[in-house]
Amino acid sequence: MAFAVTHHNRQGEPVTVVYDQTEVTLGRSRGNDFVIDSNHYPAVSRNHARFVLQDGRATVWDLGSTSGVLLNKKAIKESAPLKQGAEIRLDALKMRVHWRPEGSTGEGDQLPWGFPLALWRDFPSRFQRFERIGAGAYGEVWRAFCRPDGSTVAVKVLLREDPRGGTDTNAMMRSRQDVMDSRSVIERFHREADVTQRLVASGAPNIVPVMEAGGDPETGLLYMIMEYIEGQSLGSLAAAEHPIPQRRVCRFLHHIAQALEAAHAFEWRNDFTQSDLKGIIHRDITPANVLIRKSDDRALLCDFGIAAIQEGGLRLTQPELQVTALRYTPPEALIDDIISPFQDLWALAVLGYIVLSGGVPPYVGERPTDLLQGIRHRGPQPLGRYRKDLDPELIALLRQGLHSERAERPQSATEWKERLAPFADLS
Repeated sequence: MAFAVTHHNRQGEPVTVVYDQTEVTLGRSRGNDFVIDSNHYPAVSRNHARFVLQDGRATVWDLGSTSGVLLNKKAIKESAPLKQGAEIRLDALKMRVHWRPEGSTGEGDQLPWGFPLALWRDFPSRFQRFERIGAGAYGEVWRAFCRPDGSTVAVKVLLREDPRGGTDTNAMMRSRQDVMDSRSVIERFHREADVTQRLVASGAPNIVPVMEAGGDPETGLLYMIMEYIEGQSLGSLAAAEHPIPQRRVCRFLHHIAQALEAAHAFEWRNDFTQSDLKGIIHRDITPANVLIRKSDDRALLCDFGIAAIQEGGLRLTQPELQVTALRYTPPEALIDDIISPFQDLWALAVLGYIVLSGGVPPYVGERPTDLLQGIRHRGPQPLGRYRKDLDPELIALLRQGLHSERAERPQSATEWKERLAPFADLS
């Protein structure tokens, strides 16, 4: 049995918490299962409401609150039966409630938005609860609390959009099938799991590990279970704490260079083609794909979804070029679609420039031709214009990394790592 409560946080993002229990209490007292911030919802009582699941039926109870409980915009007197997806309002806080009855196999259940059916079925034996913590263009991420020790993992699932904008998740399963049938999206998801698992198994540093990957044959939903990183993305950190000290930024860049060094040198055997392959190119080095772990302030690289093998004649197709942000793409890749490690090395320089400048890119342009004009004829905007405290030699290194001629740039992730070290706090 389980309850799933979905609400929107202060940023307007949906957050779902799933509880493996027959009762869920809500209120501002910390003894409740669902604790509500009284600073934002002052009319919420210490012990405001309770959801109860009994004999396959769910009920909402008002625990004597001062402001009452609204069920689908109508006040309840003491208790009322809950339907799947019912809207509950406590003060100004709105939420929707789903549940899974005891003994249910999950078949026919209405599910919280985006929740993987395979994990919903296994939920009582594997997990205590889930929290939906983020979503992007291709997937969404849940934080899962595991049994028996309460340790946490991150569960990433493919994003399935409901074109009708409704909340009936069984209908969503059907209407989103066109998204799931997209071969490129499915291949990208499988590639991320496979490449990451291989790299981490080989000892590659500073990469978020993927522990398990799977799918649900009934819905076609794919998911992977990864190590949960307590922290935030480099993009979020840069927005919140600009200007970040130079030595700290260079330490982050040094960490990513270490990860790229291992990825670009990685050798493995393709059992399907019986061929030996070398070198994995990430191709999506952006602030959003770098996580900063809170415990040790270490940068970790994630999302190998559009990674490619260095050897084997792979080319950057136009749809993939759209996935890869143009500003992180080197000039030769805008002209010649052959994939090479220089894509990652260029992106590393762009990453450093953007984080140090406070979000300003070195080149500006909406189209490849616009970017090429700036790269070839004008060079990057002077980084010292945005920061007066930067070492001139570091500015020169990043400018070299953004040179229009590939031969003039650092030639490997190893070179980047070694040349960043003097500017980085590596203690």
